[in-house]
Amino acid sequence: MPDVSFEAIREEWARDSQLDLDDIPGEVVRRHQQHQKYLELFIQAREIATALTLKLKRVRRERYDYYMGRSDEVSPVRILKSEVDMYVDSDPEVIAVTAKLEAAKMQMDYLERVLWILKDRGSDLRTAFEARKFMEGR
Repeated sequence: MPDVSFEAIREEWARDSQLDLDDIPGEVVRRHQQHQKYLELFIQAREIATALTLKLKRVRRERYDYYMGRSDEVSPVRILKSEVDMYVDSDPEVIAVTAKLEAAKMQMDYLERVLWILKDRGSDLRTAFEARKFMEGR
């Protein structure tokens, strides 16, 4: 499954979240299909977040070594050891990876909430079915 943008996922969920109460049996089937689709997207987002977490550790270590003068590159700035974390945290490479990681985490959180909604949708459909039976006098 190719990488899907967060915006595309939100747009798709806006469509998928609509219930067709005139076709409750069809909605039950669609619920399982949607759960599988969003579970796959959640797993993909988790894999991306894991890869970015590992990349962030590597980049932080490289930038730490750079600022401590342990790398092949020479830092143009002489800093105290107590300032290294501040420089590493504000380094453009670290910021870029951190931003991507936070975006992946946000996508994971969103997908987790979608999965919870889909899990609860069964009881919503049951309630709609019971209400329909009541309204029809069955």
